[in-house]
Amino acid sequence: MKLPQQSSEQDGNEPIPPPDRIKRNQEKTRLISIASLFVFVVCTILSFTGHAVDYPIMHFLNLPAGQHKVLDCILIFLADNFLFSGILLVSLIWYLWFFPLPS
Repeated sequence: MKLPQQSSEQDGNEPIPPPDRIKRNQEKTRLISIASLFVFVVCTILSFTGHAVDYPIMHFLNLPAGQHKVLDCILIFLADNFLFSGILLVSLIWYLWFFPLPS
């Protein structure tokens, strides 16, 4: 006696995807793995270079320091005030995290 098959809607399981979809998922996984490895290798190399990368960036960012009194006062206020330095940053992160994406 042959029993009738249950459809995927009845038992709540999704049907097995077709082979081409599985192949695309494997390619995506491979690309993500390669990108992750690339980021890891670059970060490892940069961690051993010391100040060779950090110093020019810090020097460039600190060029306007001490030249504009108003800019210095604003940046000191933002750095010392917990409302602006922490709460607004966390609120921005939460907003971006829970922002509904268009379907």
